[in-house]
Amino acid sequence: MSSQLQKLNTLGQSYSYPCVYPVAPILHITPHITAKADSGATSHYLKSEHIPSLTNVTPLFHCLSAMLPNNTTITATNQETLPFAAALSHKAKKALIFPGLSNESLLSIGQFCDDNCTAIFTKESVFILKQGALLIHGKQNTTDGLWDIRLPSPVQQKLL
Repeated sequence: MSSQLQKLNTLGQSYSYPCVYPVAPILHITPHITAKADSGATSHYLKSEHIPSLTNVTPLFHCLSAMLPNNTTITATNQETLPFAAALSHKAKKALIFPGLSNESLLSIGQFCDDNCTAIFTKESVFILKQGALLIHGKQNTTDGLWDIRLPSPVQQKLL
């Protein structure tokens, strides 16, 4: 590891900080959010329990509802701009937060594809590319068979 500069690479985003301290810095890493890649979701849907781990949460001033597979309707209370690569448009990174969503947070593959991305699913992984560049990568969850994508979280450095 370089004594001058260390880089933490998270899904195409680099966070740099100097490493010239006599004592190693303590990093506070916001807990990661894992969401399911969903080809049927019309938008990105996040559970409200993720709000403490998000950085761009804003309240919604109009009702946006979604119908769940069991025919119940839930209403979004907030929105978030997901911290994905800058190559994605603001619209492609917009997520809705639903207090009534209890199972898993969902990432809309269609919302990425509407932003000129290509989604490739394999037995073990999912890849979201834009103009040939890899923006998002996820792994298949062997328990439920769905593809998990970890949202990048901001890294903050705290000195001793």
